[in-house]
Amino acid sequence: MRKLFTALALVSAVVAGAAGCASSGRSRTETTVTGLNDLRKDGDEGKKSIQATVNALTALEKSEGRGLAASYEKFVTEFGTLESLASRARDHGQAMRDRGSDYFKSWEEQIGTMANPDIKKRSEERRTALETLYTAMTTSMTSCRQQYDKFSADLTDIKQALDLDLTPNGVKNLAEPIAKARDDADALDTSIDDVLAKLEGLAKELNSIQGAGEGPKTEGAAASGSKT
Repeated sequence: MRKLFTALALVSAVVAGAAGCASSGRSRTETTVTGLNDLRKDGDEGKKSIQATVNALTALEKSEGRGLAASYEKFVTEFGTLESLASRARDHGQAMRDRGSDYFKSWEEQIGTMANPDIKKRSEERRTALETLYTAMTTSMTSCRQQYDKFSADLTDIKQALDLDLTPNGVKNLAEPIAKARDDADALDTSIDDVLAKLEGLAKELNSIQGAGEGPKTEGAAASGSKT
């Protein structure tokens, strides 16, 4: 009887361990998708904030008299909001890189434990395909961040120049740098769209249960959806 209980305990431990591994793998996927959705939110908000900052700068160019100071403060406020969003996006981006590295490393380790050569080969191919998408996304993220850093540096210089000389002629003197900032904002917007497209594609590949960016559906919502 003691041997029977010992055997049952060993079987239970093995089953629990296997369930834990499966849960861990799925958990890593869900965590990775959550990170991707955080980045998508950052991108969407960043696009709006960039446009708001450029709009404020354009309005400042058209301001006169007492309106010049108010327009300058509006620009400073919008730019400050943009910088805060950019800082958050950098943190999320770094976290995403760390998660991605952990995710693919864990996948590789689990492939190494597979005994069936066909299943092992298929899993390796799938991992390689997803890692290629992930690498393309992070490459786009790096390029976009570099563009933003240059854009941000130019806006900082414009802000400082205006702080020193907030006059109609002072604004007119910055016409070319301001025009360039608008062009750079358009280019940055395109780069963000490229990142978002790659991010969306990867999130959908990783998340087969729910669409990228969607929260988990409740049973009620699912039932309601099935009636339509």
